[in-house]
Parts: sequence; C-alpha cells; structure tokens
Amino acid sequence: MRLLISGQDFKKVSVGKPGRGVEYAGPCPVCGGKKGSDRFHVWPDQGENGTWWCRSCDKGGDLVEFYRFRDGLGYHDACRKAGVEAKKAVAFDPTTVPSRKKTTASDFQPTAPSIIPLTWADHAAKFVAYCRQNLQESKQATALLENRGISLETAKEFNLGYNSQDAYRSRESWGLPTVIKENGKPRKLWFPAGLVIPLMVDGRVSRLRVRRDEGEPKYYVIPGSNSEILVTRQAEAMVVVESELDAILMASIAGDLVGVAAMGTAKAKPTEALHRIMSASACIIVCLDSDEPKWNEDKQRWEAAGQEGCQWWLQNYRQAIRLPVIGGKDPGDAFKAGVDLRKWLIAGLPPRFQMLAESIGQKPSSSTIKTAPVTPDPLPQSEPSPYDACASMPLPDGTTAYVTRDESAWHKLTVDGEIVFSESEILRLKEVTKSMTPDESAKAAMQLVEIKRTIKASYICAGRSEMEVAHG
Repeated sequence: MRLLISGQDFKKVSVGKPGRGVEYAGPCPVCGGKKGSDRFHVWPDQGENGTWWCRSCDKGGDLVEFYRFRDGLGYHDACRKAGVEAKKAVAFDPTTVPSRKKTTASDFQPTAPSIIPLTWADHAAKFVAYCRQNLQESKQATALLENRGISLETAKEFNLGYNSQDAYRSRESWGLPTVIKENGKPRKLWFPAGLVIPLMVDGRVSRLRVRRDEGEPKYYVIPGSNSEILVTRQAEAMVVVESELDAILMASIAGDLVGVAAMGTAKAKPTEALHRIMSASACIIVCLDSDEPKWNEDKQRWEAAGQEGCQWWLQNYRQAIRLPVIGGKDPGDAFKAGVDLRKWLIAGLPPRFQMLAESIGQKPSSSTIKTAPVTPDPLPQSEPSPYDACASMPLPDGTTAYVTRDESAWHKLTVDGEIVFSESEILRLKEVTKSMTPDESAKAAMQLVEIKRTIKASYICAGRSEMEVAHG
C-alpha cells in the first residue's frame, strides 16, 4: 500500500494510533476528488500488506481488495497482482452447517423495547409527514415500490415516505444525549437520502428505518429508535419475514388471511409484544430469507443465517412451520420473478386456513405482477421405484429423489438416507412455479432439493395444496 500512495497527492494525517500505524489520506482512485480530496485513507503498516478505506465509496480492505476495487479483478487475479497466495476454495458441504441446540419456548425470554422520548417521537412524526409528501413526487421511490409490488395506496397505509437528500440535526433538539466525536465536536443525527419506513406504535412513531438510495449499509436506523417489530396485524395465522417491505407486500396480497411480522434480520428475536402475539396464534409460517451459505473463515464452517433463524422459530414455537421462498431469496425477489405469492402462501397453510381462503375467494394479486406462459413441470416425470408405495425421480445432478403419498413409506425412505418428497410438496411446487420460465422453475426445484438434503428428517411445510384437495 505504501508504494501505491508514493508520488500521489497523499498526506500524512496521523502519526499512528496503537494497532493502526501511520495514516495517510488523499483522493480516491475510483471516485476521485469530486467529493473531497482526502476521502481515501490508507494505513500501510496495518496487517500484512496495509489496509485502506474510502469514505465516499464506503469500501475498504487489504491490498487484494484494493486491486479488486480499483481494477475490477477477480479474487485470484488480485492475489497474483498483490503477490499473495490465494486461499483455497472450500466446497460447500450441507452437513457442516451448524444446527442450533435444542431449546424450548421456556428458554426464551423476550425483552421489552426501550421507551421513546416524547421529543424524539414528535420530531419523528413531522419528519414522517414531510417524507410522505415527498414520496408522491419522487419517481425513483415510487418505481422502487412498484417493482416490489407495493402500490402508492399501500405505501400511504403504512406511512412510507421518501427523504430526497441527506440531512443533519442536533441530537439534543431530538431529545437525545450529547455524543462527542474523536475530534471533540458533537455528533449529529444523520438522515440519509432514501425510502423512509416508519414503525407506528399506538399512533406514535417508534422507529425510523431508511432504505438508502446508495451506499452501505443499505438499511439505516435513525438513533433514538427502539427495537419493536413491525406487525401488520394480529391474526390466527402469522407470517415471519425479514424485510419490512416484504411484510408490507405480503399484507397487501394476503392481509385478509394472515398477519405479518418483519424481523429486520434473520437473527432478531421477538420482543415481549410480538411474543404475546405469536404465542396466541394457531400457526406461524416462517419465511426468512433463503440466503446462500457463506464460509466463516474464523469458525471454519458454513453458515446460513436464514436457515439458522428458521430453526430457532421451529424450536421455540410448536405451531411454527417453515415455508421456504421459491423463485428468490425473499418474497420481494419471488414477486419480481412472477411467483403468485398468495397461492404460494395458501399452499403452505394448514387445511383449515386453506378452507378459509377458499371461502373468501382468490384475492386479485397486484396488477404489476409479471405473467408468463405456463411451463412444463419443474421436475421430471416419475418412474417405477424399488420401494413400495412411491415413485423415483431422477434429478439433474444424477442423483435420485423419491415421491410418495404414504407416510410410512416417507419415514422408511428418510431413515434410509434418501431424498424424499411428499406428493403434496410436489403439487405445491408445480402450482407456485406455473408463471416461471423453464430455467426459473428448474432452479426453484433444485433449491427445494438442496433444502431437503440439509433438513432430511422433516417436511418442508404442512398443509395440502388446492390441486390435491380438488383431486381427493
């Protein structure tokens, strides 16, 4: 890193702090000096080859990451340019994904959110009103919402708004304690530009979350907010998702059938208020994000936050059922892929809720849902099987799965270590992938297979599909 800054317009800004060494600052090689000539910081003596960080781009890392950032190189090419040995890639082994320890609902103790200062709540209400008006005039924000299946009418119902530009206010004026920065100046409240997602509790603003237009983190919570959870309504059947926007989408599509809770992250746990709602429900459909597993170098294992989060819900609430999202990692992605989210949800509900849905009738989905021609079945036609009361089904990767409607056969296959689906699961998969392209439906099918390989000893979800009911 020292060679990279030599001869450039860099200046020493710090003699060196313990553990960091001398610090230099200068123009960023990517964004340049448009936003200031001292936004790119370098610590040549930190780590093996130095570290860096750009305040404008909000990117940083070691020398390898610098070459990837500046030159757009792949990991191995960047390693060669930096003169370091690339770490060997580790193949994904589902058996290395850790399972959470067995717990019971009695082990979990929900916490109460902090009390919101009245001054903060009053200012937050004014900010929400201002941003709601801005939303009507922002083509960028309305396009984002429409792309996620949220109409302006629904946005108004949930008090969504838009902040057009970064703003700063004093913490004291919002009723928050003073915080002094390292330079001795008081820290201000930052309101980044982006979609404003407020949480209302008893008619007052309890939290302000902003989905930023650009930069990391993508979501930013305004200091002073509390940790309460967005719940669209209390219902016998509750759905658990991560994003507030996904919760609002599900409420607009199936709010007559279920209540939806947006946890914010897969690791978040219910507060006291949400725990009471969930404990009183008859069914909890868990739809946390289906993230790709990531390798944790420090712990030397694969980690999948969505999967671990789902396991926590299944272990702590007896009425919890996992319903993996098909067509993407979350309901928003599935919507954009053309999945009929209402049918997908109904297919995962227990029978009595399916009967309720039939009595209500099929609620029209948003007009912005993409349509596509009906595609072939996502999985190949079944063939005779050596097992009784089931059929074998060859998979694209050369292995074999089995399909059965006989519960005892299902258990026998599972004990034998086979990949086995109930007939209703296949029917549900066919229903929810009708509007997908062949490639999309095949990918969704293989996602379901991968889930089965990881969670072999349990059904993906309960309930029978409409097709199964119709055919007895």
